[in-house]
Parts: sequence; structure tokens; C-alpha cells
Amino acid sequence: MPGLTDRATVSVLLVEDDASMAKLVRHLLELDGYRKVRHVYTGAQALAAAPESEIILLDHQLPDIRGIELLPQLIGRPNPPSVVMVTAHGNESLAAAALRVGAEDYITKDHTLADLLPRILERVRRNRALRGALAEAERQLVNAERLTAIGEMTVTLHHELNNPLMAAMAEVEMLQADPALPPEHRDALATVAEALTRIASKL
Repeated sequence: MPGLTDRATVSVLLVEDDASMAKLVRHLLELDGYRKVRHVYTGAQALAAAPESEIILLDHQLPDIRGIELLPQLIGRPNPPSVVMVTAHGNESLAAAALRVGAEDYITKDHTLADLLPRILERVRRNRALRGALAEAERQLVNAERLTAIGEMTVTLHHELNNPLMAAMAEVEMLQADPALPPEHRDALATVAEALTRIASKL
């Protein structure tokens, strides 16, 4: 898929206060090809590391804050990371709440972790690529609309300037055709006619 980032270059932040669980998750990530994995233990550390992260695996029970409370702070910034909530087995209500708040997905700490983690991260990567492609398409559309507007404005200005200019040139020609016109006035009109012709050639 165009825009899909290679796993080895994706910045993953693991927010987990259980050292043994963090070790397991890091091992699973490395097996799946993720090389840029950072591990922090607290919500405060997660907030500090979030700007450099593309995907965040967020545990709910942290020493200083609950994951569901930290989630809005992580995603409420420009170019937010994709957050996957990590919950205890049987806590589906928390997972549903996290999705409503803005989590990309969730995963439980049980026997399905090793099987589901690679699939979930692959889906998250694809979703990020799709959003990036959509944002780029919207940017190009806005630029195209701006160019169209500029073109239409140019045509309008050309029309509004051209009409009175043609009228002025016709008036000068009429005055020049008057046989009774004094020579000094004829010279002045010739200069005006030349200037008007020069302006018209630039429109």
C-alpha cells in the first residue's frame, strides 16, 4: 500500500509499568520486525515521549494515572499517534470506552496477545497510511481549488479591464480622425494611443 511505513522505521511507544509484561511485548514486537520501540513506565513519561511516537501501546493501570484518562491527552495534539489500549482479560467495557474516547484498537493481556498483537499493529499501520493518503488528497484538492479560483479571478479582471480599455482606444481613434484637431493635441493623442496599445498587449 502506498504510504505504508516499514515496520522497522515505525516509532512504537510501550507504556507499561509491569517489567515482565513489557519484556514480553517488546519481544513480540521485535519478532514482528519493529525496531524502534521505546518503553516507559508512567503517564508523565508517556506524555513526554508521545510527540516522537507513531503508535502507542497504552496500559490502563499506571502508577500515576489511568490509561483511559491519559488517552485524550495523547491524541489531542496535531498529528496524533495511534493508541492501542492494553487491558486485563475480561475488561471489555473498558476497551469499549477507550474506543469511544479515541483509541485505534485494544488488546487484552491473555493467551491471545502473541497472535493478535501483530494483526492489530498491521491494521493500525494501514489505517495511518490511509489517513495520510486522504490528508494528502485533501491538500491537493484545496490547492487545485485555489488555482481554479485564481484563474477565474484573472479572467474576471481581464474582462473588467479590457472593456473600458477598448472604449478608451476607440475614443482616441475618434479624436484622432477629427481633421480640425490641433497638431499638438494630435501628438498627445498619439502618445496616449501608444500607451493604451501597450497596456492592451499585456492583458
